[in-house]
Amino acid sequence: MSAAEPKDILLLVLFGLSMLIIQPGLLAQKPNHQITIAGGVQSSIALGQYSDQTDGTIFGFGGSFLVPTWRNSPFQIGFGYGWKQMRTDLENGEAPKLHDGLSAGHHILETTRHTFDALLRFNPFNGRVQPFVEGVGGWSYYPTKSILDLHNTNGEVTEVEEQLLNEGSLNYGWGVGLQIRLVPHVFLEGKMQRIYATEKKVIERSSLNVERDGSVNHDTLEVAPEFITLMAGLTIKF
Repeated sequence: MSAAEPKDILLLVLFGLSMLIIQPGLLAQKPNHQITIAGGVQSSIALGQYSDQTDGTIFGFGGSFLVPTWRNSPFQIGFGYGWKQMRTDLENGEAPKLHDGLSAGHHILETTRHTFDALLRFNPFNGRVQPFVEGVGGWSYYPTKSILDLHNTNGEVTEVEEQLLNEGSLNYGWGVGLQIRLVPHVFLEGKMQRIYATEKKVIERSSLNVERDGSVNHDTLEVAPEFITLMAGLTIKF
């Protein structure tokens, strides 16, 4: 596992201190934390070696469910799920000729990232604006498939899908967020997570090649994915 960088730890500490400076009286308020359910859209930016095998931003959705660890505790524990997808358009040059008069057309490499995380959140504030910090740890699953259009001489186009890779990795990191009460029990929530992961296999895009039988050849690399994930949505507390 790659260790968190000092600048990441410093950023987290500065965030916590800034909240105490901006809202110095909130820690003295009696906590009234409840069951928390959140959902919304997510966008991840790949970092490090993993970014070399992506086309940038990954979009999707996700949610979380948290409960207080004990009565009037500022700590909450729960779990989160995320679904994000990345589609990469591949170049096939002059649409290479295959068998039986077929030729290869539009080619897409599609990777879906499913994340299953345990969350430990520190949320000591009880006002209209509630910043929080959290620790994240869990597992991610990355199925990757090829989607290839095959063109026939009679003008017909057939879409062929081929599963190329099924990989998983352990992930861990931290997050900071902000909840703003819109109406009683309903909050607008924004959150950023910094995620690290153990090494896994990824497809080396430059090695992808369509064979004459329509199958897809490829090589793999071992990389440790890293992400910054941004989330925005609604939170309900009851």
